[in-house]
Amino acid sequence: MPEEREFYLKMSLKERWKVRELKRQINSSLFERYMTADKPEKVTALIPRHKQEDIARHFKDDYVLEFLNLGNEYSEKELEKAILDNLKDFFLEFGKTLAFVGSQYALDIGGRENRIDLLFFDRKLRCLVAVELKIGEFKAEYIGQMQKYLAALNEKVRLPSEMESIGLVLCKSKNREEVRFALAGTTSPLKVATYKTQLPSTKLILKRLGQLTRRKELE
Repeated sequence: MPEEREFYLKMSLKERWKVRELKRQINSSLFERYMTADKPEKVTALIPRHKQEDIARHFKDDYVLEFLNLGNEYSEKELEKAILDNLKDFFLEFGKTLAFVGSQYALDIGGRENRIDLLFFDRKLRCLVAVELKIGEFKAEYIGQMQKYLAALNEKVRLPSEMESIGLVLCKSKNREEVRFALAGTTSPLKVATYKTQLPSTKLILKRLGQLTRRKELE
């Protein structure tokens, strides 16, 4: 497919992928995941916008973490450890401009210790990225928790030269309408994304691409 070849060519140049990295992205069906995301027009954009209100769009709606080698059941602690043990592959999926700051990063808020699961710094966006890991479905209460963390990071940790911190809530699944209402009115750059611990099946990818094609034909 010409569009697929062009997509991987542009992404390889942009991200400076090596052969191993390119093969991994092809095997994880990155093109198909972009095409079947909520906003397929991202395929043509490729380069994220850097306006502060759009900065959370730097992150994808869905991630594939098959390299973690997790079973069907695992705890949030086990998920976090698996990510820390495979940071190189994690950065390949999430962005090579990320730099690791810490895990269970401690924040003192009102004399109480709060801990962020994972904290990164994005060298390209010049901002801290707080990641909360959830092994179940998205809950609206996660947004309030993340907003508190971001406010504390911006006030207590962020340097004057850095952009506003970004929050990423990573869940096993999500109800899109519930996410939309939960994010309504939020002022902090915040993204709710899902993850899979196994590669998507070819049958599922073809089904979703077929649905997308039919939707475009109707338009």
